[in-house]
Amino acid sequence: MNVKSKIRIDSNMVSRSLLCSICAALTLSIITTIATTNFHYIAIIVFAIFYFIFYALFATPIQFKLNQNPKKYHIINFIVYAIGAFIASAIAIIVLFGENPLISIGFYITAMLAALVFWVFDSIFLQTTKR
Repeated sequence: MNVKSKIRIDSNMVSRSLLCSICAALTLSIITTIATTNFHYIAIIVFAIFYFIFYALFATPIQFKLNQNPKKYHIINFIVYAIGAFIASAIAIIVLFGENPLISIGFYITAMLAALVFWVFDSIFLQTTKR
């Protein structure tokens, strides 16, 4: 028996997901800019755009699925986001730099921070119980 679970998406969820991705991208870009370069607003904007694209491509579809049964700060959601962040970060490093991401400590730090930041904003904006 093939049972397909449909994902319910409404305009409110889309707008909250967009807000979550924007806030997570800005936060992660500020952290990245402070940790890796001299603080500069242009660097924050560039990193924010880059992170937003990856959040929109990788995290948002997962977010819609996980929001079907909302649970704030649920560890399983964090683990799912961490797996997605490791995959997205690996793809970004391979495509942009042509390097093996597994040998860089920055890869692991960035992936974990990306997952943590998104998980927190996801719990704030989307993982709400329906009333």
